[in-house]
Order: sequence, then C-alpha cells, then structure tokens
Amino acid sequence: HVPGNLEIDLQRAGIIEDPFFADNHHKRCCEYYHSFYTRKFFFNNDLENPVLVFEGIDTFADVYLNGALIGSTDNMLIEHEFDVKDMLVVGQNTLTVHIKPAVIEARKHQMTLNDFAFRYNCESLYMRKAPHMFGWDILPRVVSAGIWKPVYLAERKKERIVEFFCYTSSINCDDNTAQLYFLCNTVLNSDESLNYSLHVEGSCGDSQFLYQTSMYHTDVTGNILLQAPKLWWPIFNGNQDLYDVKVTLLKNDKVIDEYNTRLGVRTVSLDRTSVTDKDGNGEFCFRVNGVRIFCMGTNWVPADALHSRDAERTLKILTLVSDVNCNILRVWGGGVYESDEFYDYCDEHGILVWQDFVMACGSYPQDFSFGKRIFDEAVAVIKRLRQHPSLLVWAGDNENDLVWLEGWGKRGSRNPNDNLLTRQIIPHALHLHDFTRPYIPSSPYIDSFAYAQKNPILTEQHLWGPRDYFKSVFYKESTCHFVSETGYHACCSPSSIKKFIPKEFVWTAKNCENWDGIDNNMWIAHACAMECKRDALYT
Repeated sequence: HVPGNLEIDLQRAGIIEDPFFADNHHKRCCEYYHSFYTRKFFFNNDLENPVLVFEGIDTFADVYLNGALIGSTDNMLIEHEFDVKDMLVVGQNTLTVHIKPAVIEARKHQMTLNDFAFRYNCESLYMRKAPHMFGWDILPRVVSAGIWKPVYLAERKKERIVEFFCYTSSINCDDNTAQLYFLCNTVLNSDESLNYSLHVEGSCGDSQFLYQTSMYHTDVTGNILLQAPKLWWPIFNGNQDLYDVKVTLLKNDKVIDEYNTRLGVRTVSLDRTSVTDKDGNGEFCFRVNGVRIFCMGTNWVPADALHSRDAERTLKILTLVSDVNCNILRVWGGGVYESDEFYDYCDEHGILVWQDFVMACGSYPQDFSFGKRIFDEAVAVIKRLRQHPSLLVWAGDNENDLVWLEGWGKRGSRNPNDNLLTRQIIPHALHLHDFTRPYIPSSPYIDSFAYAQKNPILTEQHLWGPRDYFKSVFYKESTCHFVSETGYHACCSPSSIKKFIPKEFVWTAKNCENWDGIDNNMWIAHACAMECKRDALYT
C-alpha cells in the first residue's frame, strides 16, 4: 500500500507478526530486506511538462520508469521530483521502485573519530532518515522502509511561478501600519520580459492590499505598505488573522500562472542571554509583535513509529493540544518534518512552533559531502515551511551541543561551536532563505561564552532527572528560564498495555521498587530507554 511501510504490508500478508507486540521488534528481520514496489498506470498525454513527485521515500531507492532508471533518492525527510517528460509513453506505463536496506547502505560510510552515536544507532549518522527508527527512549528500534507519502504526476508549466515568500519586515503601532516584503521567482519562456507582469493581492476581511508591477527580470521583489493591518497572534494574545494571498503571473495581460498562499502579519524575536547567574539573572523569552509571550507547551514527537500512519493521527493529536491550552509545540529533532496539515493547523489555532532540524543526540559527520546533504535538505525544508506565521524559531538539532560538551561515550569534551553543520551550514541556508525568525544552533544551545564557563547554568534547558514528584526540588527549583524539553513518567492504561503485552505477562514483577526487581522481559522490551534494556535481549 502507498502511502505505507514495509512492516505494515508484511504483517497484512501474514509474513511477520505485529512488530509492536511482545518483543517482536527485537527480531529486526525487516532491516535487511530489499523492497520492490511496482505500479502500472495509463498516461493520456494530458500534461505538457509532467514530473513524477514522491513526497516521501524511506530511504535509499532507485526509481525506474518503463525499465529505465530515472533517478535515485537518499533522503527520507524531503520531497523528490523527477522530470519524466521524455520517459512517459501514451498508454500503459510501469513504475518500479527498489528500496535498499538502510543498514546495509550505511556500511558504505566508516565512522571517523569525530562521529558519535549510541551503540544501537551508529548507522543513523550518515543517513537522512528519522533518527528514532534506530531506537530511542520513547520509541523502539524499527528501521523501516517504504513509500510513506503520496506519489503522483504533476505538471510544471513552461512559464510559471517557482516560489513566493512574503514576510512582515516591521510593524508601526504609532501609525497602525505594517511593512511587507516579498520575493517571487518565476520561469519565463521568452528572452524578453517586456510583456510580463506580476500581481500580488491579499485580503483578510475588510483589510486588503494590491501590488502590481511590470517585470524586468524573472525574479521580482517588492515592498507593500499595509494600512490598519490585521495581526496574527498566538492563542490567548489575540486573533489568528490570516491573509489569503494570490500571486498572478501575466503575459500580455493574460493569466499564465497563479500561486495561492496565506500570510500572517506578525514579527517574532528572542530575548536571550547565554547563561543565568546564581541569583537567576538571565533571559530566554520570545516576543511576538513586540509582546512577551508566556509559553505553555510540549514537545511534538512522532505520532507513530511507522510514519505512513502519521496522517491519520496528526489532527486528532492536535485537537488534544488545543484542548489543554498549549500555545507552543517543539517539533523534536529525532523525528520527521511534519506535514503541511500540521503547520496549517498551528497557523489557524495560534500554536507557535519551535522547529528542530532533524539531527539528535549525536556528533554528526563534518565532511563536505555530508554538509552538502544537510544544506540541500535545510533549503528544501526552509522554503516549504517559512511562510507559516506559527513557525517561531529554527533550532539546529536536539542535544548535540551536549554531546560535544559533555563527551558522551567518554570521548572527552569538545567545543560545540566547532560543529560545522549548525554553526556554518544551516545558518548559511537560513541567511539565504529565511532570516526573519530566530535561529538557535542546538537545544540546549551552548555558545562560546557558555563554553568558556565552568559548569554554565544555561537559560534554556532540557529537564531530565529523577522523574520523581513533579513538584519536587528538581523541577520546582530549576535554574532555567525556558524548559524546551521535559522527560517525565506517564503510565499507560491497562487497556493499552494489553494491546502490546501478552496476557500471561501483563502483571510485571516480584518487586516493583527498583529496576533490578523487574524479571519480566516483555516489560523490559517496552521499557523507556534502549540503553537501559538488558543486553540479553539483543543477543
């Protein structure tokens, strides 16, 4: 099935058992399987410039059309597009996708002294694949494969709008105006641009704007002064007003392409100090439209270990987020970049989004070829998400600064500000394509000033610890100004436990007072942390 995952198809066919029941995921058999997808379809020659779009392939794949290789993929996290104009035939066509086992592909890369990951997810470092799939404290090791998002033919007109981005450069409360700036890139089929023009119009209730210009170049930039703007606010601070924006490309006053999007008129900024002192002097506070925002939120982790099922769960989970009055979500760097529906919901419901780039709990390769892959991924993600007003801040990764500073794996302490990926490559991508919101190289972020301190007290922290009473000293007397992640125990309901623990193992241990007292391997198999599970389970 597409969208789908290999494990779901094999379970449906009766070849494997439910990977999430008992300790089935420890068998890891699917990690080494090659997957072949094939589909016959008819093409009626109704698209002038057809492209084949894969919104998500997991991960290393060769794509064949009518027996000819048209391209390969090596990134699960972004869309892939192939020009198939000269490959399609009128009538029946055959599409075949060969997905190679990721753990075998990983053997093409040898770790360097710089690289670090836990013993059960070293393969993940060179892959652009959801890190959690190799095992995490909140998810099992299920190194999946599959075409996990839709596949379709689309048309790319010879003359078209390629991209459009509009943002709020300033808001003037004294005269009740907002200054907008936009960039529009186009492709034209004529050497001359004299006969082309561009219209940008937006409306939100009775507030409207219109910008019209003739074209001197294929790319157009412009400033728009918006009178009495309707501002976008996070929930509890104001309305979530959104402008419907239509961009029209004309040739000889005839419409040849249109692009539709939405605009939230707002500014965002971060007041931050590197550290806080023993008396609590320091700051980590976001402002929207100049107003300090009290953030009440949570981390957004994968909706499912098999991401083809994310879509059916995302909106259901988001309604729970709204129900408990969260006004911010941190999209955690161990998962995937979420769907357009996710960010649209946050736009409409006033939920701010802290967006990690997908790297977590490791020291990632620093070579030029890997850096190029991170740069290309970052550009694709930035361009897809930057128009959303809910997007508050970019973060380079999850806890990789701590890996460098604390020397996880007893590697010895290193300066995280030497990390080329988060200090040079991602910032360069943002410098080119989105400097309109704050960027934090890591979460927590250890800048040069903090690194020079002995035992710095960071203003932004991840509060992991004893997991005891939630009002205990550890939580109540935390020294940070912003908690961007908290780990805390939550108990499953008995009805949930019975879905993944065999009946004879539902009741757990002779002694529940400590971990050593648990003598039930089925419970250990579903324990919170891979590194805490008994080695016997992996033999």
